[in-house]
Amino acid sequence: MQRVFFIRCFLAACFAGASFFFIPSWALADDSQKALMLNSLIVTGKRAESLKQNMPGNIKVISEDETFIHPVEALAGVPGVMMHRGSGVEHLTAIRSPVLVGGAGAGSFLFMEDGIAFRAAGFSNVNALLDAQNEHSERIEVIRGPGPAMYGSNAVHGLVNFITTSPYDADSDMQARFGSYGRYRLTSNMTSQNKGAGKAYRLGVTLSGETEGYRAASGFDQQKIKFQSGWKGGADTNYRLIISANHLEQETAGYASSYRDRQVAKMNTDDNAFRNAESLRAALYTETSLSGNKTLRITPYMRYHDMRFLMHFLASADPEESNRHYSFGVQSAITQKFDDSEFLSELVYGLDVEATEGELMQIQTRPAQFGFLPGIHYDYSVKAETFAGFIQGEMPMGKASLLTAGLRGEHTSYTYDNKTSDGSFGRFFRPADREDDFLTWSPKLGWVSKIEQQTFFANLTRGHRAPQTTDLYRLRNGQTPETLKAEQIDSFEIGMRGLIGKSTASLSYEIAVYKMQKKHFHFRDSNSENVSNGKTDHEGIELDLQFSPTQNLILSSQLTYAVHSYDFSHAPNGIVKGRDIDTAPRRLGHVTAIWTPDDVSSLKLSWQHIGKYFTDERNSNTYSGHEVVDVTLVRGIADGAFLSLSVINLFDEKYAKRADYAFGNARYFPGEARHFNIGLKKAF
Repeated sequence: MQRVFFIRCFLAACFAGASFFFIPSWALADDSQKALMLNSLIVTGKRAESLKQNMPGNIKVISEDETFIHPVEALAGVPGVMMHRGSGVEHLTAIRSPVLVGGAGAGSFLFMEDGIAFRAAGFSNVNALLDAQNEHSERIEVIRGPGPAMYGSNAVHGLVNFITTSPYDADSDMQARFGSYGRYRLTSNMTSQNKGAGKAYRLGVTLSGETEGYRAASGFDQQKIKFQSGWKGGADTNYRLIISANHLEQETAGYASSYRDRQVAKMNTDDNAFRNAESLRAALYTETSLSGNKTLRITPYMRYHDMRFLMHFLASADPEESNRHYSFGVQSAITQKFDDSEFLSELVYGLDVEATEGELMQIQTRPAQFGFLPGIHYDYSVKAETFAGFIQGEMPMGKASLLTAGLRGEHTSYTYDNKTSDGSFGRFFRPADREDDFLTWSPKLGWVSKIEQQTFFANLTRGHRAPQTTDLYRLRNGQTPETLKAEQIDSFEIGMRGLIGKSTASLSYEIAVYKMQKKHFHFRDSNSENVSNGKTDHEGIELDLQFSPTQNLILSSQLTYAVHSYDFSHAPNGIVKGRDIDTAPRRLGHVTAIWTPDDVSSLKLSWQHIGKYFTDERNSNTYSGHEVVDVTLVRGIADGAFLSLSVINLFDEKYAKRADYAFGNARYFPGEARHFNIGLKKAF
């Protein structure tokens, strides 16, 4: 039945695409709307500005006005994406995948700021968005599925790239937002420019947190700062320096035994749980025009991360983990355009190198629980080196079509040093000192064709990720690092996007059908045991629509139907080939209506649907899904000043932000009851 549905969706997509050939000319978009939809610039596809219409695959762009308080809320409006949010800044991610945890959750998605990953590839964290600075971003660009040749490890199920507002943008603003449970966010973005000298500066500061929290002992405080400087080094060279810093102190609420009983949902049985983190990133973007219609981009960068937290999700054993790492790296790329060539229109090639040193310690002070013994579970350090080269070319196929071919080769090496005794300790296994390396090749092939305002695309890509260092060296009994291989995913996607109608009544759309197969999948099951070398299938259809029936009304809808299933059997935890992977709802939906009755007012109503999903590998426990409605009113009160009021969970739905089944029990991150926030923004 799954295959039949998928085939029907594929045929429906092909039929819809064919139907656009017969759309009369009066129904096509006018030039202003075409420029807005098809000629918008993106940077994630090639590390340089390129037209969205030339992207041989899906991409979603979320503008500044849609970044909300937490980026999780913005990403909920992307088809094929689901985020399970926990306390404070904690979250788990699904992009064309089930919700993944552990090393799989950390390493399957590439979260970046202006093309630089938040964390080193082997040292990622499932709560990647705690490092995001959406308050100081112009937009977010999201690619579902494996990324282009410019991106390596972690670009397996998807990429999320936060694009920082240019320092040459003269707009400044100040914002304040306060809400239920003691929530607050104070943000300032200030600019200073010396046009005569070609210099610009931008400083962004955000203070946010919860003084109370919906659940007991679950507040947090976070501070973010971003400094930018842009200047010219002669007629042909541009420089841009970006420095970002984050600091977080959080009290964490663990799982609850019920989400329907509000009194139980608000309790926190892990009232000693916490997460403290700090990070610093700096990058210098250099762009130089060379002879021969070439552009050279070199970006040296550094990052530092330090985190301590209580592992409240481990069967009440609650060990404490501390980890840190720092990296130095350089990204480089040469873009060469061929204006007179019929065979090649553009070629991009470059090298990426990175060196990282990190360490991790895990200690349990509580009594033994389910084989989790008190004492030092792990204490090790890892030195990692990554060297990658890539090449990607665009070849015209007539006036309206473009073929893109690329290849990325990446070598990752780890030098591991165990600082405690080797061998077993309770349920854990600590390998002896060793070295590991992984070599991966990721080919990419894409096609795009434009007919009037409609763009058809297809791509065949392979994504890889070297194992996380926690995958390799934080093992369970019976495992050794030799059993782990680099994860590999093969993806085929076909789709179309475009614009229909006039500016007074227009429909923009993107539809994509995909099928992916993954092998060497390493993950943690519901009993916190590691499973190696799994195989999974992923197939689905995604629809992204925006319709403006009048100048005052915008309707948008993001719909997903997907099947994520096991392609292998594993008796110890009841995995059977063909069954659904847990925490992978087949249906996702997000619908928004924005009404602007006049130039200073708007009303936004949004509806989110999460379908039913299994909560364990045996498919014996389920969560029924939920629907949540939010409403936001924005009113201009003075020149450049806006007041907003939001009601979240308007109908007071009892739901779970995450439903899980582990160690023989159902457990939840309860959704919050109806709550409010009010904001004031002043732009100048």
